[in-house]
Amino acid sequence: MRCLLLLLTSCTIADKTDRGPTIHVELEAFVGNATDQDTAPMLSLPTGDANYSIDVSITTAAGTSTGDGFASSPVTTFSTSFAVGTTALPDSPDQYTNDGYSDATYKRTTPFKIPASDKGQKLHVHIEAADDRGLAANLIDFSVSLE
Repeated sequence: MRCLLLLLTSCTIADKTDRGPTIHVELEAFVGNATDQDTAPMLSLPTGDANYSIDVSITTAAGTSTGDGFASSPVTTFSTSFAVGTTALPDSPDQYTNDGYSDATYKRTTPFKIPASDKGQKLHVHIEAADDRGLAANLIDFSVSLE
């Protein structure tokens, strides 16, 4: 009984009028782009290039609450994970800048470089975010074919 009570008191329960934020990601390469909304995302390696150069943009829409009047809650935290096969690509929120708006767009300051030898594999993308109330955004989790 104590464990159940402790568990219940440590959770934040959102009002049913509260909506968490939404996020989307776009990966842009020299030849094409891929998003979390594509049905078969892929990036192509330009002929003769030694690596893929991939820019990352994460767009956000603030969460909302209409309980005591309308309130907007922007994304304040996010975490990212990128990997090709079992090799993780180094990334952190510190490597992103945002445009300062409530519905911010976070852009990676330097593109990912993936060697041409990884052609034919998949780039796995995983992103989580939350607003200033701690409400989670939609989870981004998909794979991009490296062609």
